[in-house]
Amino acid sequence: YVFALSLDISKLNEIIEILEQYNFPEAKWFKFGLKLGLLYPTLEAIDANHRGNTSRCLMECLSKWLSKADENVHPPTWKTLASALRKLEAKAVAENIEKTMVSQLLQHYSSRISGATLSEESVDLLHTEGLISEETLREVKGCGYTLTDDAMREIYTAVAYDHNKLKSFASILLRSTGTVSIANDLMRDCVDVIEAENSTGDSCDAHNVSSIITPISVEESSVRVTEFEFQISEYYNFDEMRGEFGTFYFKVTRLVSHTVRVNQLEDFIEFLDDCYPELGPNLTSAATVKEVMKVIKTKCNVINISPVKEVVSFYSITEANPLISEYKAKLDKFCDTFKLQFLLDKKLSESDFLICETIEFVLDWDPAEHLLNDIRRLMEKEIEMCEGEVIKLNPYHNDKESMRGIILIIKSNQ
Repeated sequence: YVFALSLDISKLNEIIEILEQYNFPEAKWFKFGLKLGLLYPTLEAIDANHRGNTSRCLMECLSKWLSKADENVHPPTWKTLASALRKLEAKAVAENIEKTMVSQLLQHYSSRISGATLSEESVDLLHTEGLISEETLREVKGCGYTLTDDAMREIYTAVAYDHNKLKSFASILLRSTGTVSIANDLMRDCVDVIEAENSTGDSCDAHNVSSIITPISVEESSVRVTEFEFQISEYYNFDEMRGEFGTFYFKVTRLVSHTVRVNQLEDFIEFLDDCYPELGPNLTSAATVKEVMKVIKTKCNVINISPVKEVVSFYSITEANPLISEYKAKLDKFCDTFKLQFLLDKKLSESDFLICETIEFVLDWDPAEHLLNDIRRLMEKEIEMCEGEVIKLNPYHNDKESMRGIILIIKSNQ
């Protein structure tokens, strides 16, 4: 069941076809070879033997790399190939290489995943995380929570479009006792493939990700799923926190749905309309408690769950209190350790930018060098003043005047 990260000469034609499909300039073959770690004399020999035939030179260059002709050549993997292409500013080809790498990883596990039976929570999360459609969700539930061919096709498509969804998929599989073993194996390979792909080190084969993954047994799966320690990839940490927010909201929504009965829906909507009048137009079209909770979610974001706490408090949903405490603890740790520079340009809320306004703060310190908590009070003060919510933070920089700052994109509730 080991996923082969290395490439060999059998992949030569596939690589050539991808390069041709995305119009990689063959004339750059010599620089390409250097980026792959081939020695100058090796490339000189190729040029001497096939001078003027750039297509043949490119093929010979890749052949030498795949067969490890030089002792210090970078390891022949999809990752190093994509990294070399990015250094040549061949972004379109690199992105397609990365899609191929992730898709092949998922294909490797397809025989173990297809037909697997998941828990109701896992199936619901597949839909929540955008891996399957609502129609397929109903189909999977109708088939005894078994992953159908349609479900797998949609998962393949979602993963090809967004590589990080493969990690989400692995996390979801961890929640079902029957797929814990598969999920642990897949998560290990995700660390090797996806995290390494996102690495920004200078060397193609530099491993900038350090991970500790604790395999779990079926008996342990309901208590603690897995542990990770990543030394880099702050961007992954943000996505991980956003995933924590999604999981938290999903669980709270289920508790609220079990507490607020259908005959209480009108009162529920009236309560929320009194608390957040700006939600009124969307609340009137909500026909179920879950739909109401989706409307409330537009008032929340990764660092603000106040509306949820209001609902939990009003209806005395004690089962949700541990979830809130746990999320708040994770959020506090996140804000105390997460560098602000990795939050810039990240969208925190689902709100439309067209109904937002911007507020600019000029600071005498570089926000990129500070933690999220360093600016948290500033944000909270501004939100209170304009009665709104932060949707996104953009960096501000003026070299001419040596000024730096933060631009808050805020949705006003007035």
